[in-house]
Amino acid sequence: MRFLVRFLGVLFVGATSFASQAQDIVPSCMVTFNVKNKGFINGNATMSCQLVEARRVEMSQQILATQGTGEIDGAVVGKKLDLLEADIKKQQDTKNWLSLGNAITGNTLATIGLGACLESGGAGCALAVVGKFMALYSIYDAASSENDKVQQANAMRTAISDVRKSVVGKKSQAKTIRDRMIEDANALCKAVKDNCL
Repeated sequence: MRFLVRFLGVLFVGATSFASQAQDIVPSCMVTFNVKNKGFINGNATMSCQLVEARRVEMSQQILATQGTGEIDGAVVGKKLDLLEADIKKQQDTKNWLSLGNAITGNTLATIGLGACLESGGAGCALAVVGKFMALYSIYDAASSENDKVQQANAMRTAISDVRKSVVGKKSQAKTIRDRMIEDANALCKAVKDNCL
């Protein structure tokens, strides 16, 4: 009888945990996939499967770590975006192209997506801006001339700056933003599964 009570207790805790994760990223999306070396179109953006996949899980982890209560303040997000833009500019000014590529992390994408969702809150808010940013980064990564790299680095900085300007003075409910970003992370995972495997 004691075993049955323990078993039912474990089953109840497990069911409660599962129910509380209904707004989480699909578990199969929290692993890295072995993707093909090709591009795919997602919305209006053409992205590299390999470049997106190298950052997708880290981005998803950052999204899950986003606060789910209270408000998200545009001033705080704006400061994070300022730092990202400054980091890219620093690498660009020193022509340290490898470090610039390393600065584009999953955390970078999650922060840009957070800003985009704070600004609009609409369906696909993070996915649209992350897709655009990764399309710019894909062109940058494939660029052979230094002039092309400078041009694409400028475009990436402009994309970050546009998001930063749009969040000034904005505040939104954290749960709404987090849930929207989780939906977008799941959609990006599905796009990778559908187009890159």
